[in-house]
Amino acid sequence: MSTWATAWRLYRFELVAALLGIGLLVAGGLFIILQLDEARPVSRERFDFCGTIDQETGELPDCPDVDVFVARFGMWAFELFGFASFAAGALLGSVLVSREIEHRTAQLGWSLSGARWRWLLGRLLPVGLPLLLVLVLLALVADAIMASRWFWQDPRESLRDYGLRGPPLVTRGLAVFAVSVLIGSVVGRQLPALLLAAMVATGVSHRLKNEFPYGVEPRGLVAWREYRKDENQLLYRGVREAFLAPDDGRVISYDEALAYVPRRFRDDEMRADNWVYDNLELAMVAYTGEQLTEIETREALILGTAAVLALGATFVVIGRRRPY
Repeated sequence: MSTWATAWRLYRFELVAALLGIGLLVAGGLFIILQLDEARPVSRERFDFCGTIDQETGELPDCPDVDVFVARFGMWAFELFGFASFAAGALLGSVLVSREIEHRTAQLGWSLSGARWRWLLGRLLPVGLPLLLVLVLLALVADAIMASRWFWQDPRESLRDYGLRGPPLVTRGLAVFAVSVLIGSVVGRQLPALLLAAMVATGVSHRLKNEFPYGVEPRGLVAWREYRKDENQLLYRGVREAFLAPDDGRVISYDEALAYVPRRFRDDEMRADNWVYDNLELAMVAYTGEQLTEIETREALILGTAAVLALGATFVVIGRRRPY
């Protein structure tokens, strides 16, 4: 029996679950793209208005000419895509080695393959390659949804929904897969390995949100009025408020701005604060959409290194452990 046939026989349930789940998301995404494209003839302002909740009433506007659901379609769908990426990696990776160790079939496989690294490679490729392909497909569809929903903005020049579409879906799913394989090889039991992999995937997800943008420095200084116009955060992701010094136009912090407050106002904190905002030009230090590729590349290098180290550790563990 070939390596691919063996892998299918051993992991068909997990492969079908992961591929079917992502396949349904892709199909649903393509359907939504068609719906979004039909709504595109309306103006950008009208389409955007119909997808925005009224801040005073908390209700969606009455838009008979636009499908409000389609206009609102966005974050929650991308959240599903992000979850699918992590879930598929954790599910497939956690059982890849732990199942055969738990069922005591690993020892036979190691003896027949002649080398344990060859045995492990014969499991990684037949499972990892289909995972890679469906993650790439998921990433492309997610970017296409972004392009259809905000049709006036190039998705490759926007930081909106970062990490829930495009290349990060692929790199994150593969990184979780690699770490989950290592967990399964160490634990040697399917259910504990799956639970630990799920915990690790959740932790990685939260950690990545906190680590954004992975050491990349913001290059944008955006006038406040322009930043406020970008209500959907398609172009910018703000970091902190800043002010422009009235004498030389350099960027200064709030504390530095207080030095320009007239002496008669400095003893009154409220009056000093009002003077700063009334007399100095407010700006926002922000990441711009042009930095998307740079940020994605930095994340890919970090996660790629972690994945390589995890797989390397897996080969070491498999080479030294007993099959129980």
